[in-house]
Amino acid sequence: MSFHKGFLKLAVSWGAKAPYSSREFSKLDPNNPDEIWTAKIDGAHSIAEFRKGKLPDIYSHRISKRTGGKIDYTAKLPHIKTPSQINGKFRLETFATQKGKAVEPEVVTSILNSGREKSLALQKALKLKTQTAVIDVEKYEGKNVEKKPYELKRQYMENLVRQHPEFTLPALAKTPKQKEKLQRDIAEGSHPQTKEGIIVHTPKGFAKAKIFKEHDVYVRGIYPEESQTGRTPMAGGIEYAWAPTGDAKGRVGTGFSHSEKMDMLQHPENYIGRVARVHALGLSKNRVLLKPSFKHWHVEKNIEKEATIFAKQSIIIDKDYKPDRNEAKEYARKFADRIYTSRGTKTQWRFRQRPPHLFIPGSFRHAKIKPGVSIIYGQIDEKRKKASK
Repeated sequence: MSFHKGFLKLAVSWGAKAPYSSREFSKLDPNNPDEIWTAKIDGAHSIAEFRKGKLPDIYSHRISKRTGGKIDYTAKLPHIKTPSQINGKFRLETFATQKGKAVEPEVVTSILNSGREKSLALQKALKLKTQTAVIDVEKYEGKNVEKKPYELKRQYMENLVRQHPEFTLPALAKTPKQKEKLQRDIAEGSHPQTKEGIIVHTPKGFAKAKIFKEHDVYVRGIYPEESQTGRTPMAGGIEYAWAPTGDAKGRVGTGFSHSEKMDMLQHPENYIGRVARVHALGLSKNRVLLKPSFKHWHVEKNIEKEATIFAKQSIIIDKDYKPDRNEAKEYARKFADRIYTSRGTKTQWRFRQRPPHLFIPGSFRHAKIKPGVSIIYGQIDEKRKKASK
């Protein structure tokens, strides 16, 4: 019996899909013929509704606590532009890539939590490409297919992507050779879709195999760093709980950048209540994380908490490209809303769009947008921004 027929037969005999389980990434068996592997994409879990002749409607699977309605993503995803040719309801992972690789989840949070104009400006400044990976099907042309086996649903998903190339699919591995390559690429950090792990599809359901053991915890407090002579005061880390209003169970002090720790100490209110994704070796009997390390802020669970927005601070023009200051300044205006100040170094012209004091210290980053032209961007400090008005 072929794998395809055997898979369908077993899947139908089990009926409803079982809840997902967990596997150890390093112990996955690529030679198991009863498994299909796909890349585990870590983005914002989303719903897409398709109605023939209309633009797909993409929104969060969560309901807005502020409005009681949908959290819409469509207007912030410029790659979605083709009217639907089918009727259906699909599940997606909405993510973004930069230079062909998936960006960190907190950047996705900023994109989806901003207003449309700010979101599109952020994407342009960081040279991001938004993406939507189709991971499951609930309805297809009026039929409820949620409990159908994965291989059959994959056919529906592939048909969707053929008609709508702006959507993508998680990388698929069936043969031992394909599975070995998928596992190796993810472990080495070279896979373009994920750094997280693998989804293992079986006739009984599916399992998540992550490289690290991860936990979502709620920030209940910020504690200061122990005295460090000659260094700017900063936070030591976060105090965490397992529930939004639960008692603190322990602390996480590694994995944060210095600039983030400084901001945490100055503005703890911006962090308390957030959901952090943490790596740990395990749990104690009292549910305390063993050797925890901060990984990133959870995309979906922080989506309604005000995100710190990245913004352009300076436009940099190489003197080799534009030797004349006035010519360089006029050219810089193509990439800036306004020119705040300008100065020159030995090799560059630097045109500020916003004053440095509006940004969180240490958050500045550099991005080349074309030969001879680059930008400096950073994280806006909303309190300083409001105080300057």
